[in-house]
Amino acid sequence: MHALLLRGVTAVATAPADPALRSALDRSGLLPARQAPPLEPGARADFAVFDEHGACLATVVAGRLLHRRA
Repeated sequence: MHALLLRGVTAVATAPADPALRSALDRSGLLPARQAPPLEPGARADFAVFDEHGACLATVVAGRLLHRRA
């Protein structure tokens, strides 16, 4: 999951088949892509911030900072 968050993933297309990965996915707060709500005031915040080279600087899921590049 950290590898996904490191790349700016805030939603997944399908749940993984591996039960351990599915459990990690549930704990992370990531939603299936079709259920991810739009970013708007007062709504759940799921987004990533990238630098000018495309590297992920931060990943926020459900308003929680889950990855931040040091």
